Amino acid sequence: MSNNYEYLNNVHSGRTDWKVKVRIIREWRGVTITGQPYKGYNLLLLDAKNVRMEAFVPLFLMEKLQKVFILGKMYAISNFQVKNYTETDKWRCVTTDRQIQFTNQTRAKELGDNDYFIAKNCFEFCDLGDIKSFANQTKYLADVVGVVTRREDLKLVHTKQGVDKYQIRMTIADGRNYLNITLWNNLAECFQSDISSSKYEEPLIVIIAAGKVGIFQGMPTVFKINMFH
Repeated sequence: MSNNYEYLNNVHSGRTDWKVKVRIIREWRGVTITGQPYKGYNLLLLDAKNVRMEAFVPLFLMEKLQKVFILGKMYAISNFQVKNYTETDKWRCVTTDRQIQFTNQTRAKELGDNDYFIAKNCFEFCDLGDIKSFANQTKYLADVVGVVTRREDLKLVHTKQGVDKYQIRMTIADGRNYLNITLWNNLAECFQSDISSSKYEEPLIVIIAAGKVGIFQGMPTVFKINMFH
């Protein structure tokens, strides 16, 4: 890349003077099992070679960088750390083995859509027939897509952890296999609001990004808890 910019595949630990051009395609803040937010928040970055990498914004930089970074925009970002994932880093939303960590030295400049080209979004879909393999591991989350064949309305449920959470359950299919989906919390509320206020063509096709796969009543189920915009 010109002007010493690198693609995400090339950044690695041991340096902090990296420069990349990326689009912010998702943002979220993780929560604990009791609903308490983790310290800091996360961005999912995409470059011109369709490589995705997660970036972590620590708590002391949240207020500053939330004013800088706008979801969907492209940026030239410089001066950041790169951390290698370890075996204790669970539920990764990408298969990339590294994560970017922003510091107080990190700088960002917004790029115009005419200045550079990066796709608006990117997924790494798992075939619904292979989804059960994700339930037997704790390393990766799964991207899935399918036609909605059954959908329940939003409801408030009392969980085993003793807290009340909003929930929507649905089933999606790809023509050969089907998969149960459960949406929680803000994501369930936003989905219900969007479905109620907007008109969509039938059949309704949904994409679930970075869902946690588990087994519920003997069947693979994707549980979507974190809020992706």
